Amino acid sequence: MSKNELLSELKKNTRLRVGLWLIIAIIGFYSLLLLNDYAVALQGQYQSKVTHLARLQDVTSQDEWIQRAEHAKSAKITLENKLWTAASKGLAQADFQAWLDGQIKAAKIQKTKMIVEEAKDAPRQNNIWLVTAKLDGIFEATALERLLLNFSQHSQWVVIDSFEVRQSNRSPRFTLLMSVYFQATAT
Repeated sequence: MSKNELLSELKKNTRLRVGLWLIIAIIGFYSLLLLNDYAVALQGQYQSKVTHLARLQDVTSQDEWIQRAEHAKSAKITLENKLWTAASKGLAQADFQAWLDGQIKAAKIQKTKMIVEEAKDAPRQNNIWLVTAKLDGIFEATALERLLLNFSQHSQWVVIDSFEVRQSNRSPRFTLLMSVYFQATAT
């Protein structure tokens, strides 16, 4: 069908003209609906950006941030001072083992078996090592009390992971699992 035939058919056939105008009206109405949806979406994005900006302005107008940063820095220093220090993982293990041996002797705990594991990297921390130890021995309340008191009064953290007392055939025994955290020192 040629262009001339199509135009002559449109002039003669009223239903075809009405149908064509109806199709054009539907497409136009659908386009208006799409534009409305787009405008609503843009308005929502704009409103969320305005709300976010208002929150940012509110936060930046607060003057406590410097004080908070200083407080966080001092808290970090205090916490880092509670960590043990060593130049390497091997020295960390040896230092803790020597310290623990001295504490056992000072508390006068008899017939003990001590196992100090190799230092491991602490999860999600750089230059922080975890050293764990297991201590088995004969349970004597006063000696263990002295040992635990020495642990609690030490300037660096000693974490008691578990403490178990059990009755055996001859005498009660204990098992003590503990951990310490070492921070790498500059060599």
